[in-house]
Amino acid sequence: MNMPMNDDQTIYFDVVDDEIDFCEFVCDIALPFGFSVNDPVAPQQFIDNYASSRKDVVVLDINMPNVDGIELMRFMAANQPPSALILVSGVDETIIRSTQKLAEELDINVLGTLQKPFRKKQLEELLSQCLDSRSQSDCCKVVSLQPTEKDLHEAIDNERFDIVFQPQYGSSDSDVIGVEVLARWQHPTLGNISPGVFIPMAESMDRIYDLDLVIFKKAVAQFSQLKDIAKLKMSINMSSLDFFNLQLPDIIVRQLEEHAISPDDVLIEVTETAVMQDLGSSLDTLTRLRLKGIHLSVDDFGTGFSSMSQLVRIPFSELKIDSSFVEGIDKDPACKAVVKTSISLAHELGLQVVAEGVSSLELLTAVREMGCNTTQGFYQGRPMPLESMKAMLLAG
Repeated sequence: MNMPMNDDQTIYFDVVDDEIDFCEFVCDIALPFGFSVNDPVAPQQFIDNYASSRKDVVVLDINMPNVDGIELMRFMAANQPPSALILVSGVDETIIRSTQKLAEELDINVLGTLQKPFRKKQLEELLSQCLDSRSQSDCCKVVSLQPTEKDLHEAIDNERFDIVFQPQYGSSDSDVIGVEVLARWQHPTLGNISPGVFIPMAESMDRIYDLDLVIFKKAVAQFSQLKDIAKLKMSINMSSLDFFNLQLPDIIVRQLEEHAISPDDVLIEVTETAVMQDLGSSLDTLTRLRLKGIHLSVDDFGTGFSSMSQLVRIPFSELKIDSSFVEGIDKDPACKAVVKTSISLAHELGLQVVAEGVSSLELLTAVREMGCNTTQGFYQGRPMPLESMKAMLLAG
């Protein structure tokens, strides 16, 4: 699964954290992208060996004993900083943001920040910026700048977002039964902007509803072309803030009717914690979506704190097991137990089950043996644009 790169394109990847299990988890995520992953090191070892190898992408924990992340940033700034830095920590978000600002003041390019525990998908989104770039220099250029609010307003108003489709499989590797829609933003000067950047920006600017409608509109139009080739279902994420709009079900149905798509072929993914901020308004909108025939999927199952109550109160059709559990089933008995129990529970409730983050044959075999209905992940298929998806479907 490693993507080959020539010498000029090699991107060297380091993880600095005092927890060896976490280092191994991050390295396992980076390897399928084709990065040249160096062995994890402790902070002092990182300093001692800094000059001995090139540092392109560094994942750095902020809060470590003896030598903390801020001290390491000062050291890197004085000794040829890496091309890109990813800051991770379990500390308060305000401390993470302050650390990011400090890194930028030190002229260190910050690719993004992640608060522990984070989902595998979040790190994959950040790393995909480098994977999608044609050269290492392009990657560095992408990660060094951030879009402005004006950029995002203009992109939303002019619908400058693209979408890609990740295939979802049934009982065999040739059985593509659905696609998940993922948003992409190619900035004219900054390059690929991660959804992990522009989605929170849109939420904070009160533009997430407008953004999600742009994405949904494009998704429906392109999905109608895929439906001409094969019988598929389309899954798409929507922000929790969208569910406060009581007109959302009618707007979605009109879009589907315009492209002759049955509501039965559409699943809206709802993150496990999304609807708990204002369950009354959310429950109104979500229930009306189901009344109109649109299916609901509870996304990232197992990462929140109210899973059971939500499964009972909200009319879900599908349960999507978070990749952090799927990725760990061949290493951690607890993860395996969570996945197995979740599949059993879902089937008892009459729900279909999707396992995301399937990155190897071993994981695919394991979740299928547990009774999982649908799988998706880099092992079976990366996200791809419409024409590539069409070609794959036509090739059978």
